[in-house]
Amino acid sequence: MSVTVDPESATFSKGSPADVVFTVTGANSITGIKDETPATVESTNYTFSGGKLTFLDDYLSTLGEAEHTFAVTADTGTFSVKITVGA
Repeated sequence: MSVTVDPESATFSKGSPADVVFTVTGANSITGIKDETPATVESTNYTFSGGKLTFLDDYLSTLGEAEHTFAVTADTGTFSVKITVGA
């Protein structure tokens, strides 16, 4: 079974911060996330439960205003998501 994610991209506004949630199908756990540098995203910056991958607003607020691509490794495969950070 392949891993799918919906949506594949999202936006985050620093002026109105909120967690960003992706629905992940075909994975039971997330084993790691790397950003585009590729630095490891600490597990305290996201949660995964009930098929929902949530990037926490406290973490997203620290990112520069740009499009950020994250490579996500799950127990059943890999996928990527994009978050565009704006003012």
